[in-house]
Amino acid sequence: MTDCRVVDNRVFLLGLDNMYREQMKQCEENELLSHAQNLVDNLGIKISNVPTEGYYHENRRLTEYFTLMRNMQAIPREDIDSKIYDSDSYKQLHKITSSRIFGLPYCGEKLFDDTKDPLSLALQEVRPWNINNLVEVSYENASSSDDFSLVGLAALSKDATNIAALRESVVLYQQAISGCLSSYDTSQYEWRVDDIIQERATFFVDTFNKLFNANISQPTKDNAGAFYHACDLSKIDGRCVRIGYEDELHYHWAINNNLIKDFWAPEIWTTERYAENLTST
Repeated sequence: MTDCRVVDNRVFLLGLDNMYREQMKQCEENELLSHAQNLVDNLGIKISNVPTEGYYHENRRLTEYFTLMRNMQAIPREDIDSKIYDSDSYKQLHKITSSRIFGLPYCGEKLFDDTKDPLSLALQEVRPWNINNLVEVSYENASSSDDFSLVGLAALSKDATNIAALRESVVLYQQAISGCLSSYDTSQYEWRVDDIIQERATFFVDTFNKLFNANISQPTKDNAGAFYHACDLSKIDGRCVRIGYEDELHYHWAINNNLIKDFWAPEIWTTERYAENLTST
């Protein structure tokens, strides 16, 4: 007998997210960290401790990379020797941080260009901030543009849990593993991914694979099984991401039992802190 396994928008997006996270972490640890270390040495800046957001608390190398990048993201362009921009390390890090897989880049006043995804734009447009308003405007921003960022794909699903989970994955770049089926699988997979999400996801996957020499599966019904197996709802529970701030308060979205909640706090709540709080209560 065969069982039918549905790959809908959520399963596909969370599967894609897990593929992205695993390959991105390898790249950050094995390649980008050395570039960040070299660039910090060339800049001669003093590194300050910062809250370790997203998955970057998982090991020492990821934490170091996050800390170095966060510190460099705060440096004004006017304080930089122009020779820095000619260094291989800066060029490689700038190539990554300004990629459209994170949103539309624009030249700001800091060392690295910022990127804006549909949620970032919604945060600028919506008052007051709440889940329903931000989800709706994020969707409008995504659907009316050609954005194919990870968060943009989530916005097209109009699902706050998807948006929170995927935004937490790219938290460092927002100032903002390929599945493998067993050799014998009798399951049938039903592909229910919206056409616009599949189309934009193709741009995301192609761009990511070229950028990192990676091999995330193409978002097609033939690869439905890969995304189904890559999707693990247990991995998103406890994710927490700060998506905005006002005065001295920080605005967060967090996932608890696959349900989304928002809250304000006087300090930044990281995934590590939020997940530990869930475990202790």
